[in-house]
Amino acid sequence: MKKIALLSMLTLALLLTQCKKKEVDAVTNSAEKVFITFNATNVGEKTVFHPEDGTFTWNAGSTEYIHVGGNVTGYLGKLSKEAGSSDFSGDIDDPSSNERLYFIYLGNGDIDIAAGTTSITVDFSNQSATGTENDVTNYHIAVGSAPYSASGEYSANMVMKMAIAYFDLSNFSGEIVYMHGDDIYSKATISFNKNKVAGAKGYVNLGVGGSTKYVAMLPQQTPSRTFVEFGSDLKTGQLDFLRGIDAGKYYCNASDALSIETTDRPTAPLSHAFSVSSSQKVKFSPGNLRYNVGSGKWSFSTHQYDCLWAWADDGMQDLFCWGQNGNNETTMNSSSSYYTPDQNLTCGSGGSDWGSVVSLGDQSWRTMTFNEWNYLITERAKTNYSFVKAVVNGYYGLVLFPDDWKSSLYEITDQNNVSSNYEANAITRSDWETIFEANGAVFLPAAGRRNSSGVFYGDITNGFYWINSYKSNSIARCYYWSNTELSTKNMNRNEGYSVRLVCNVGE
Repeated sequence: MKKIALLSMLTLALLLTQCKKKEVDAVTNSAEKVFITFNATNVGEKTVFHPEDGTFTWNAGSTEYIHVGGNVTGYLGKLSKEAGSSDFSGDIDDPSSNERLYFIYLGNGDIDIAAGTTSITVDFSNQSATGTENDVTNYHIAVGSAPYSASGEYSANMVMKMAIAYFDLSNFSGEIVYMHGDDIYSKATISFNKNKVAGAKGYVNLGVGGSTKYVAMLPQQTPSRTFVEFGSDLKTGQLDFLRGIDAGKYYCNASDALSIETTDRPTAPLSHAFSVSSSQKVKFSPGNLRYNVGSGKWSFSTHQYDCLWAWADDGMQDLFCWGQNGNNETTMNSSSSYYTPDQNLTCGSGGSDWGSVVSLGDQSWRTMTFNEWNYLITERAKTNYSFVKAVVNGYYGLVLFPDDWKSSLYEITDQNNVSSNYEANAITRSDWETIFEANGAVFLPAAGRRNSSGVFYGDITNGFYWINSYKSNSIARCYYWSNTELSTKNMNRNEGYSVRLVCNVGE
């Protein structure tokens, strides 16, 4: 085995204390592996977060791992800290001369990573089993780097990429709670050949509310402010971090948990009407339809632009097959068998049976028909504003204008243009809430899709929305748009698309 001379210091900001130096034998051969050791000074408890001083300590009764990558060869191996030892040591693939090494800490537990891997994605969307200061460390992520040398001395610093907050979820007592926001990520992709952690936005499952809870978060570049939103089937709430969320920080209200003011989740239709025929008007639901697998309840998204961007058997869903409604043998929590069999459909010859099942508020909800979609988009455009492609609060999608929309409210580019550019209408969150939504506009986000095997595709510029039209056999119609197209399509019923409900005016 090839050995290198190493004088190392490992510090992990807010995660490890300073490590002492240790010399290792000089290089003696040219084997494919090298052996390196990091020595940590504190051999205390498990990697537990101590909010009183912002530090962590190791656990002498478990094994911790630091993964090593290189800018040339990707994943090189891992260093372990055995029970009762302060040393991190292990064999790694031999780096090239002067190659930069990247050190990555992924929290508790071993992860099987193949040699040459360039990155790994860690999913921490489900924190329902955590909540104490001890076990929240399962979600810690830290990275560092140092240039490799076959001889001599070098050191490495690792920096914490996670933030921890202490929340009071008592306003959600007895309900399954979800968190998301502008800077909240449910997955982290850590590069083994770059000092980089990239997040994927999504919902974080916090389990049943009713108590205080520690929550791990993955902030990215700090914005001027970050909206952190909480929701359940019945309530919604928000916290505003005025200076954003910084990595390696602990957030609480002095020694107490952060309180969350909540309101009832809206179930009433939006206030403005849209013509869908020469004699029929409808009002839209306040957001896309969602289903909570844990509670078995339906709800609408907190905001019109909200979309989950993922499939989670044990969490929230907002991409459904055509006619999926929880009745008639529908399976709601399977990624591969989640649609109503043809023989159990109750739609008759005309359409789906969403409205007979989804009970939210006092309305009779339904999806629109093929003819209604065409009238909404095409016929109204002959005399008034009908739609525009836009980016709302960072989400691509379709803005629909109510019958009484006034063109003087906002300068719109390329209205009623099927092939218009999304970026031509970049609408901020503030403008959406105070101008568009306040005057009845509806937004349909491009929320991606799932195929018949449950695989999610994040088509951020493509929208797929089911309409109330059963075609034949296993085919139904959806309304679809992309950068160049806006039309209805015949699609397989067992694919997962968005659902936006309407109710008739006067009901």
